[in-house]
Amino acid sequence: MIRILAALCLLAWGVGSTGSAVAFDNTLRVSSTLPLDIGEYEPNQTIYTVHQEISPLLFPRLVRSGPSGGWVGEAARSWFTGDDGHSLHFRLRDDLRWSNGKPVTAEDFARAFRRMLHPLSPKRNLLMFIRNAGDYDVERNISRATISTSGPYELVLGLDYPSAGHIDSIGATYLVAIPEGMDEEPSWLDAGSRRVTGGPFRPVSVTGTEMLLDRDENNPLSADIQVDRICIRHVDMATAISDYVSDHADLLLGPLGNQRNWLLNRLSTDTQKDTGARMYMAIIHRNSRVLGDRNVRRALSLALDRETFGRNLFGKTFALPVGIIPDGISGYVADASVVNPTPRTYEDRLDLAKELIAGSGYDASNPIRIRLIYASQVNGYREIASFLKASWKNIHVDLDISTVEDFWKSIDIFNKSSYDVVISSTFDEMPLNYLESLLSKTFASRLYVNPELQELRHAVSAAVGDEQRMKGLQAFDRYITQTFAAIPIATDRTVLFAKPYVDTSMSRSPVFRISHARLVPEKIPAERP
Repeated sequence: MIRILAALCLLAWGVGSTGSAVAFDNTLRVSSTLPLDIGEYEPNQTIYTVHQEISPLLFPRLVRSGPSGGWVGEAARSWFTGDDGHSLHFRLRDDLRWSNGKPVTAEDFARAFRRMLHPLSPKRNLLMFIRNAGDYDVERNISRATISTSGPYELVLGLDYPSAGHIDSIGATYLVAIPEGMDEEPSWLDAGSRRVTGGPFRPVSVTGTEMLLDRDENNPLSADIQVDRICIRHVDMATAISDYVSDHADLLLGPLGNQRNWLLNRLSTDTQKDTGARMYMAIIHRNSRVLGDRNVRRALSLALDRETFGRNLFGKTFALPVGIIPDGISGYVADASVVNPTPRTYEDRLDLAKELIAGSGYDASNPIRIRLIYASQVNGYREIASFLKASWKNIHVDLDISTVEDFWKSIDIFNKSSYDVVISSTFDEMPLNYLESLLSKTFASRLYVNPELQELRHAVSAAVGDEQRMKGLQAFDRYITQTFAAIPIATDRTVLFAKPYVDTSMSRSPVFRISHARLVPEKIPAERP
């Protein structure tokens, strides 16, 4: 596979900046431990990190993160609220075109907003501030949300209530425009270069493990992009690290567990960024009979020795997760250095778990039977399933484990059958985005239209520095702790390593995007493969 990657990257030889005295290969090569999952890709219908990297390369966004961490316009040249504070207006630039020559219009964004409000859309909750967002006719596939246009280049969103946090929600969705007549099948990327695009890059070739994109020099959005080609390759962790160390990759992206520490010690001159967090959770089905018992859920959480497990699997990247179990029973906050569980020691917590289980009528002669399903393709899930089985055996739980390869298939089976628990994870330290799709249909109207929650989310997303962010997370945690039926297990940092000749300074904000990187010709070693 390394030879295949090298051959594809050689195609870009000589297409670098013409201002350089020496021609160089201006191809950004990315090795990722995160699957591409092209068969599941559809713009705006995923919360998966790699897909969120791909979408803004291929399609125009309203806004993007700016150098200081705020939002700047991309397709939107300006935005403002109406006089009464109950409408949000975006005025678009008029020089953007789809690859078929048609203009990018406000209706292309309105179409994207409406589609994201489908009840099955995993990002739907981020847009529940739009008036009538919950009114969706599934049979006719029509959204009755207050989304309109004023001429070809002005988008208008009706608001349930005024809030400065609405622009954060829109930015956080990575929402992109979709062209008229676009095929809505989930295998959109399978058709590769035959599809209509409108972003700074266009697809050249796409397979299940590799994606090759060329900068579209005719698109104004590519003006600030300083690489000509991006080659993204999904490989296992060992291969990704080997690629990177041997200079066959310029960027290394993904959760790397203990290997992150090894890389930090070996490659001290390379750039390293935390790009988010993968929170591992055991999500409880809302119809589970046995897990409807609050004391059983509490016992399952208390029986987990998170500290030992997390540090063995993830090393220094491990952090105790936000306590999102109902009634605040975990006592954890998202802080790797300050751990304050109640009871304080694991032995005490295990004793309490046994008392709770006994109080609910379970013992060695009458064990709890729980069915769990997980996706085998996701790194870490197998180890988590084994950890749960071994831990819960101590409190008389008989855990029946099933696997499927694909993550979204595991979620589909979980929702439709009699499984009690599914293993899931998110790249956001606030797992609201994903959990909403697993809970009751009334959840969005009950929670997401609440201005207090929106302000709490805004306080976290707008936080500056770890201390302010931690305070925001703790306030957020206290608010939602009565809401979710999920057992947090561990948090692993998703990291990005960049070679010394890759300039990542275009992204001063915490959120790094592949399109922010550029190669510095004079720093590239002559022996670069």
